[in-house]
Amino acid sequence: ALEAVAHAKFIMVAPIFTQFDAIKLEMPEAVFKKKFAEKTKAMEKVYKAYADIVSIKVAEWAIASLFKIGESYERFIKSFLEMPIPKELKTKQQKDLYKQMIREQTMPLEEKAVAHYQAALSKSSELGVFNSWSVESLKRLYELRPQEYPSGDEIKPQATNFRQILESNPFAMALGWDKRVKEMRNQKKEVEKPKAEEPKKEKASKPDSKAKDKGEDIKNKDSTDDQKEDKKEEGQTGAQTPKEESNE
Repeated sequence: ALEAVAHAKFIMVAPIFTQFDAIKLEMPEAVFKKKFAEKTKAMEKVYKAYADIVSIKVAEWAIASLFKIGESYERFIKSFLEMPIPKELKTKQQKDLYKQMIREQTMPLEEKAVAHYQAALSKSSELGVFNSWSVESLKRLYELRPQEYPSGDEIKPQATNFRQILESNPFAMALGWDKRVKEMRNQKKEVEKPKAEEPKKEKASKPDSKAKDKGEDIKNKDSTDDQKEDKKEEGQTGAQTPKEESNE
């Protein structure tokens, strides 16, 4: 039931996100201030709507909502970068300085985007789910922080692939993902472990025909030797008896 509710809410936020994204920042300054206030208010609505979904704690849609919040901050940055350069800036140096100023002004927004992508991965770890939204969050982190995060292009959305993130990411280690990964591996081993089979009763092996024949030959030989021994004893007895009678 909760999963259906979270999914429905996620779908309902889509138009709010679209409205927010459609607001363009423009100059002159009076227009900019009005548009900026409008976009900021729309951003607050987007944030609150997705945060409500996260609080439901349904893995897939919580991770998806955290990703979308991060994406909304990036879209806000994009609206700044797409603003026309003021006409009074003529030289390349002036234009470059203007772009640099915009980048510096939007750094706090980028930090918030990064924090929410990290939160999406953290939620993946907490709930034991690594899905397509986790992969998308990882891709964005790779773009924004390439020295800290591996590329997500070849990482499939599977829980066991947390280890691919752990190797070069101190942030992940701080979250205790290494312990979570070990737990996942142990759970997987328990599932895959084959049931102990009852020891099969070994069937009595049939005697080898050659061994059987050899055994019979030995038996026949022993019997023949016994017969020879008996005859020998009888012969000795027969030879002694007359001698004993003659002494009497």
